[in-house]
Amino acid sequence: MKDEQPASDDAFPRDPWLREALRHAPDAEAAPPRAVSDAILRQAHASAPRRPRSTVGSWIDRSWAWLARPQSAAAVAAIFAATVLALMFGSGALEDKVRQQPEAAVELAHAPAPAEAPEPIRAQRDARRESAQLAPAAPAPPVAADRALQPAPAARTARARADTAADPLMSAASQIAARADALRWTIGTRTHAHGVDQQAWFDELRAATADRWQPSNASGEPLQGVRLRLTADSAPLADVVLADHGIEWRSAGATWFAPLPQPIAARLREIAQRW
Repeated sequence: MKDEQPASDDAFPRDPWLREALRHAPDAEAAPPRAVSDAILRQAHASAPRRPRSTVGSWIDRSWAWLARPQSAAAVAAIFAATVLALMFGSGALEDKVRQQPEAAVELAHAPAPAEAPEPIRAQRDARRESAQLAPAAPAPPVAADRALQPAPAARTARARADTAADPLMSAASQIAARADALRWTIGTRTHAHGVDQQAWFDELRAATADRWQPSNASGEPLQGVRLRLTADSAPLADVVLADHGIEWRSAGATWFAPLPQPIAARLREIAQRW
């Protein structure tokens, strides 16, 4: 740090008479000793705030010191080697793909054309093609053939009778679906219109007697049980007997019987009697 000398009195405008008086003063040439000035400067330097030391050099020194360790050097070397290998093999694979595409196109362009079929085979093929083009189209099937495939009315009637023989409740179900408002159920002295309760009972009856109906001989001893009659506009449609061990159904001059377990037969009787 350079020593800065205080400005002399000549640097400031003074009164000429005063300046002459100061020049002729006994202590005009007096000055402090050099040692005193140095001591004052050292004290000032010691008490002055110091500037922060730059950390650039220390950061670089610490980085080099870290790289100087064997573990750090090995890790950096491994990363560098992996990067170089990835660049080498990645660029090589890309160059191979670019190189293979023109080669494949050239091979496809120079590929030999498929060999033509021998003359006899080609002649047979042309003859078959011409015969197929000259052959007349197959006639459309006549409408009579479609009608022949449909069952005749007599056949449909016979099939309906067979279904009724397998399940006599089918005809009653058809009547219920078509004329529910005109149907009446008579049990004892009470007559009930066909409603929700009667429909639920009839559905349960059909479910319980499915695949159980058998033709029965009505000439024998009458079956004992609760009797019901189904009518439509006062015309009888069916007579039903709810026995202990099954259900008897009489309709259209025929009689059928469906054997049932005793609990199911008892339940059907109880439901009908609660109408």
